[in-house]
Amino acid sequence: MSKTEEILRDCGRWICHSFDILKAIIIRVVFALHATIAIIRIVISKGNYWYLLNMCGVNFLLIELFITVITRKGKEPKWFSPCFFLYICTMIPPIWFLEIDRINVKLGRQPLNATEVEELKLMLEQGVISRATLNDKTIS
Repeated sequence: MSKTEEILRDCGRWICHSFDILKAIIIRVVFALHATIAIIRIVISKGNYWYLLNMCGVNFLLIELFITVITRKGKEPKWFSPCFFLYICTMIPPIWFLEIDRINVKLGRQPLNATEVEELKLMLEQGVISRATLNDKTIS
């Protein structure tokens, strides 16, 4: 085999590895961005920062990216995709919480936050409203 053929073959391998690595990076970055947007959305709608614990799944997704790029040179496993599994495990809780929140809003069972509860207690003490005017939906 001539030197030119050898160089072309090496170049072809390098291009194939580069495309594999680029595909792996793009897929995982898109999954991580989508999961991050969903988690931020649930934190904003609920107003509770504990929902940021779901970002652990995004961190595992990025760790899996480094493992794929460094050890497997961008090659995907044949029968099981850890990337897709981590993405699904990361996305199910935020979607679930958002759907529960949407259903509660439609049913009128939106839970009260701490300031609204304090305002209701103050109004009850001052006699502005009575317990008879409060219904189950307001209290729950």
